Amino acid sequence: MPHSEAEELILVAGGEPHPEVAAHVRGCRSCQAELRALRETVTLLREADAMFDSERRIEDQLPDRIWDGIASQLALSGRRPERGLRRRLVAAAAAGVLAGALAGAGAVVATESIAGRDGAAAVVARATLATVPGAPPGPTVGSGSATVVVDDGGSDVVEVSATLPAPASGYYEVWLGDPTLRRLYSLGALDGSGTGRFALPPGVRLTEFTTIDVSAEEHDGDPGHSTVSVLRGTLG
Repeated sequence: MPHSEAEELILVAGGEPHPEVAAHVRGCRSCQAELRALRETVTLLREADAMFDSERRIEDQLPDRIWDGIASQLALSGRRPERGLRRRLVAAAAAGVLAGALAGAGAVVATESIAGRDGAAAVVARATLATVPGAPPGPTVGSGSATVVVDDGGSDVVEVSATLPAPASGYYEVWLGDPTLRRLYSLGALDGSGTGRFALPPGVRLTEFTTIDVSAEEHDGDPGHSTVSVLRGTLG
């Protein structure tokens, strides 16, 4: 079966309906990987475009005398930036970024889809989960692994498997965080066998959120992290 054209995948990544492409992507691991890379790129471009729109609104509100002072301090020509210039730069950069995304997706396909030829999910990232120092009930509380795969719809899914003692009360919860753990997303609770399969939160990029954390939680109605981590690992 022929793969979807790059232009078609770009439209789908941008939110355009394309039933034929969607049907093909559901059964094609290589096109799933390309679509995932393109969706991440589209998200980045939209964020950049929104930032430039915000800056332009601020510039439009500046009186001429204030802009003249800024231009003098920064040794600029004194002329306001041409309206729409930045948007055209973003559009020009988009072509290069999308081309790079397609090339990167091709590299992913070359290395990852080999494992998917027998029907296995395409792997995006992996982490080995090890005991967090000081975790109860001791230094050898458990172990585990986390794998990020692309599902049939082209979305990222986090699969976690952990070997842990049964909690005296409460449950174990899986979190996705940045390296500092100051920003955390709850993915969900592990089941009784210590496994779980969770959808990656929309808009979350694995380049920023690379830590998998498993915490011991109580049924106390508090949705926040208990601060009691038992397993942790870094995706790579």
